[in-house]
Amino acid sequence: MRAHRRRHAQPPALRPARLPPRWPKVYECPECEQRYLDQRRCPECNLFCRLLGPGGSCPHCEEPIVVAELFAGVVS
Repeated sequence: MRAHRRRHAQPPALRPARLPPRWPKVYECPECEQRYLDQRRCPECNLFCRLLGPGGSCPHCEEPIVVAELFAGVVS
């Protein structure tokens, strides 16, 4: 049985070397318009927030910013 398994062994499945990075998602509260990173519910209003898109923290003010807002003025 061992020889049979060796002869008919399947090659290991190929995996990508590294997975692409996961962007955090920016959410905005419909009531108070506060933005949150990867937090779907506003802690003050206790409402579900709407998804704005992938983004991150602004390097200057640490506020959540959407990637599309960064490139809005660049792309014409």
